Amino acid sequence: MPYTIKPDGSIVCDTPEEAMKMHRVIMTRQAPIKEPASQTKLDLPVQRSALSPATRFLDSLKPYNGSTVDSKQMQSILGTSITGVGTKLRHIKNSLLSEGKQLDDYLSPCKTDEGYAAWKVHIESTLPSA
Repeated sequence: MPYTIKPDGSIVCDTPEEAMKMHRVIMTRQAPIKEPASQTKLDLPVQRSALSPATRFLDSLKPYNGSTVDSKQMQSILGTSITGVGTKLRHIKNSLLSEGKQLDDYLSPCKTDEGYAAWKVHIESTLPSA
């Protein structure tokens, strides 16, 4: 059963029959699939580092509840540059969606008197505390 192994790792056989034999040999010598060891869950208290980025963000918005936050303030809250606010908010929105929540439940987009982006903050007191 002559064959050639190419630099990319692929195997070339001279005939289709040889290729089928090679396939059978490879498949019968495949390592067995091991079942993962059973894992036990520990009931540990949730630590701040274990909270999702979205939950930490919502926690940092609590002092602004009921007020309007402009882009400069949001930049400070998110810890990003003024041009990174939109990207960070999109990340937070996607993180909240994966937790079954909506960003619009906590922030309502609006404009400042000058026409710049701002957000009305409405954080419920039912948020998990850190």
